[in-house]
Amino acid sequence: MTSRHAVATVAWPLLFGAIFLALWEAVVQIFDLKPYFLPSPSSILEAFVDNFGIIWDATVYSGTNALIGLRRRGVPLVIVVVDNDGGGIFSFLPQADALEPERFEQLFGTPHGIDVAA
Repeated sequence: MTSRHAVATVAWPLLFGAIFLALWEAVVQIFDLKPYFLPSPSSILEAFVDNFGIIWDATVYSGTNALIGLRRRGVPLVIVVVDNDGGGIFSFLPQADALEPERFEQLFGTPHGIDVAA
């Protein structure tokens, strides 16, 4: 697969999604649709951000129940865990350059030192 083909494969669906969301937002605004009839994408995103903690807790709880249920029914299941000791994903934040490295690691570092294979 060429890089041009790869970009086109990703670009067209992203463009379609962006246009769809923009039209959806415009229709809600132009026709002054009530949220109980058709909420706008921006209001859905706002509610998602405002309630992320609750949504995350429910996701973990439901996911755990699903895994327990699959296990009890003898469904063959493989769980892949990336063991990169926290990964350092927060080093991409702007704060990484604004703080001393030791302070940044203290506040944002995620190494856990756990051997997941044990």
